[in-house]
Formats: sequence, structure tokens, C-alpha cells
Amino acid sequence: MFRRFAPLVLVASSAFVLGGCFSSGPAPTTTTTFPKSGLATEPASSILYKACGATRELTSATMSTTFFHPALSSNYSSGTWTVGPGGSSGTITTKGFGTVSVISTPLSIYLKANAKFWTNLSASFATHATTLASQWVAVSVDSPSFPLVSPLADLGSMTRVLAGCFNPPNTAGIGSANGIPLVYLHVHGGSGTQALGVALRGDPLIITMTQFSGSYTLSTTTLSNFNAATSISAPSSAAPIASLLK
Repeated sequence: MFRRFAPLVLVASSAFVLGGCFSSGPAPTTTTTFPKSGLATEPASSILYKACGATRELTSATMSTTFFHPALSSNYSSGTWTVGPGGSSGTITTKGFGTVSVISTPLSIYLKANAKFWTNLSASFATHATTLASQWVAVSVDSPSFPLVSPLADLGSMTRVLAGCFNPPNTAGIGSANGIPLVYLHVHGGSGTQALGVALRGDPLIITMTQFSGSYTLSTTTLSNFNAATSISAPSSAAPIASLLK
């Protein structure tokens, strides 16, 4: 976990956790004509150790994710989050259910979405979807509804990017993203594969993370805006979900 990021609330048994959707199979290898030198020549375990350490030390970052295969991603198509002290905030765009705004703090998750999204999120919300729609809704960690919304916090968590930090890696070529040269690591966890792109210029930060299911790409995430000034706070107008489900 981060030494300086405030811990984010995660539920490992959530209905949608991309890492749990893997099937076995190697991820594609990425290669370019970049010369292999410096960090890229070190053992994969050394690169991963340095990359995870540097990324954990970040005080803030922006995560931009594109999701593929709607059946495995609850119809999410993309998401952008700012992760910093106190949690994360951002938006998730869906296929056919609108855009949801999410703020995650250690004790609560705050959502703002349309009625169609609430209906699709869970049958438990369907009869109250109109009431829940278009306003900030607060779901605390001790709420019975928390397990239904916690996967949204997981999507905006740096823990998702760092999930492979405790598994044996393999070097899988070199390339670039946004003009930054990268060395790619494939990390196998259980039956899945996570590909991490580690910067070869400046600090060895994780710049990209791609998750695979066999030969299929499940999601790609790009990290940027490192250590930018940011503040995550709860919306003052949020209503507790219990008061809206009566």
C-alpha cells in the first residue's frame, strides 16, 4: 500500500474486479527499436521493485482507463480519476447508462448518476432510481449498500495498478507511451497477466498498466500528472443513501 496515499476502500469479493476475470494465456509482447540500456538491462525483479517503490511514493496522479469487452466490465467504457491525499475522484463513462461521478474517501463513497445507471447497478436500487438520480449520494463503509458500490472505488484506486507488485515478473520488451520510453514487464498473478510499462527516463514510475484475459485486452490504463497539487473532499450536498431508500 502507499506510504503517502490515503488508503482507499476495496472489497476483494466485488462483482467486478478486473483481475479476477482473467483466463490463462500469455499477453502480447511489445517491442520497438529503442535501444535496451540502463534500467531495461536489469533483472525483471529489480525493475519491478524499483517501479513499485517509486510509484508508491507518489502523492497524486491521474489515471485514464479504457475498458474493453463489456461483458467483463459491467458495460464501462472509460474512466478518468485523480488519486491523491484523501482518496480519489473522477468519472466513469458507460455503454448506454450515462456517466457517473465518483468520489472515494476512506470512510465513504459518493456517487452522482442518472436513474438508468442506478437501475443497472443493482436491482436493489431500481425502485428508488429516480430518487437517487442526479444528486450526490453518500454510501458509508458500514452501509448495507456498500458492497454494491465499492467496485467503483476499486476502479479509481492505485492499488489496482500495483496489484502485480508482489508476483514474479518477466521482461517483455521495450516501447513508449506519450513520448516516454518504457520497459514492459509481464506479471502473472493466479491465472491472469498484468503488463506494466515502466519509465526509462526520470524516476522508474509505472506509466501504463494493461490487463489481459488470455489473448484479449481487458483494459488499458495510463498514468500522468504525477505529484500535482490536488485535494479530494466529500461533496457538501451529499445525502446518505439510507435516507433515500426509505
